Amino acid sequence: MARRTIFKRDIKRYSLPPVSNNKQLTWGGLNTNDGTTQIGDNQAQTLLNVKFTQDLEKRGGFTEVNGTAIDGSTGIYGLFPYYYNNGVDRKLIYISHTVAGEINTATGATDSISGITLTSNQRTNAVTFHDLLILVNGSNAPQKIDESTGSALGGSPPITKYIALHKNYLFLAGNSTYPSRVYYCNLDTPETWGANDFFDVNPNDGDLSTGLSVTLDTLIIMKEYNMYILYGDTPTYTEGLTLWRIKKASVSTGSVNQGSMQLYGKNLFYLSRNSGVQLFGGSISTGEVEVDNLTSALASKDITPTIAKLNESRFSQAASVVWDYRYILSVPNGASTTNNLCLVYDFIAVGWSLWDIPANCWSTFRSSGVDYLYFGSTTTGKIYRYTPTIYSDNGVAINAYYKTKDLSITNPSDSKLFRKFYVTLNKAQNYSLIVKTYIDISSTVADTYTIAAQPSSSLWGHLVWGVDKWGKATTAPSDKQVMNNRGKFINYKFSNNNLNETMKIRDFTQYFRIEGAR
Repeated sequence: MARRTIFKRDIKRYSLPPVSNNKQLTWGGLNTNDGTTQIGDNQAQTLLNVKFTQDLEKRGGFTEVNGTAIDGSTGIYGLFPYYYNNGVDRKLIYISHTVAGEINTATGATDSISGITLTSNQRTNAVTFHDLLILVNGSNAPQKIDESTGSALGGSPPITKYIALHKNYLFLAGNSTYPSRVYYCNLDTPETWGANDFFDVNPNDGDLSTGLSVTLDTLIIMKEYNMYILYGDTPTYTEGLTLWRIKKASVSTGSVNQGSMQLYGKNLFYLSRNSGVQLFGGSISTGEVEVDNLTSALASKDITPTIAKLNESRFSQAASVVWDYRYILSVPNGASTTNNLCLVYDFIAVGWSLWDIPANCWSTFRSSGVDYLYFGSTTTGKIYRYTPTIYSDNGVAINAYYKTKDLSITNPSDSKLFRKFYVTLNKAQNYSLIVKTYIDISSTVADTYTIAAQPSSSLWGHLVWGVDKWGKATTAPSDKQVMNNRGKFINYKFSNNNLNETMKIRDFTQYFRIEGAR
């Protein structure tokens, strides 16, 4: 996706005609790992509740789906799309307190499903197989939902926390007695479990299983500090098929839980205990050399100090989703015991943002041909829908801001006179933009500007030549702001904290001159 210019410069020298020079930057992600003068020109030193589209934009908001909280609930511990009958029938299933139920996303009505046995407030994982939604939580025997009724899964499978479906086998892991053991059902029969149908992955190594995932033709078996890959077709000899084999990936990290693990294309994102958010990816071959050389990369280097401030003791409750070209990871920040911060990685902008959505679990759900994003409350029986085009969090204003690098623009030793700036806004809606300037790495605001964005039906006669764009009736005219600031560095903070207002910044152009230049 193309990005727009946000900074340019016009350097005027004493006796010479004005000389225009452009320094082009794009809206980029957060960098708390480097100094405010050392981060990329297109990075933010701090931000909250913004996303990167064609504009720098306030994120969308959320509204509650069920006006009445689910009885007895102190949080939603699972949300799962349940599609059966060849996808014709669709339900959004929730786990709350000791109840599994269905929520009508149109009316908000909730209906519990009888026959399900659950211990209170246990994080739940699920897959759909043979039109059954199969649930595991580490405390109860695996349960199943068969359309509108529930019961224990047949075949007496073991109690486990994690579940995956791969090549028509159901895999289970995370048994408290055998934390390195992986169990599997008979081929294509999820309710038939043999007494010896399991394998141990480096048992008694002091590590324990933390999740299962599938990427391409392999099963990923996560431990807390290690990762293993199962490849092949079958556990027993079958002519024409290859036997299962397990290889350790060349990584020194594992995942904190299955909730943080998400696939995007060929890549697996996960939160590690000791090395931030990792990206394990690329095409996985079944050849030994290729498997042996597979490794992961640190995806969160730019926000290492941000991750260091998270509540590591609560990493086991991390929850994530991939939606709208973003990996969204909910985690507890600071001393919080519940998820109160989202680390948001933008695949297109290739950068991080932070959102303050309190999500205990996530799910996408398709309705009328559209995928919607839902999440469950961390403390109540409420389920919410995220909507990109509304700008309140269930009636509460969204505080959005973006603070740029401390920019020298030219040589850092140059003293500059900052004369004026133009900001080009997407004016499809009414909102106010606050722009604050800071000079020479000071925390003191130099000036504050309030700029109103109001839709206009005609722009003729309002263009600023060389700044505005033709054919974009919602983005011009640019707003000129006169300045009279001197310094070697400057940064800008853009913000909006008004209820039901967006913030969409297309371009920003700074005019200045170098003092004493000849």
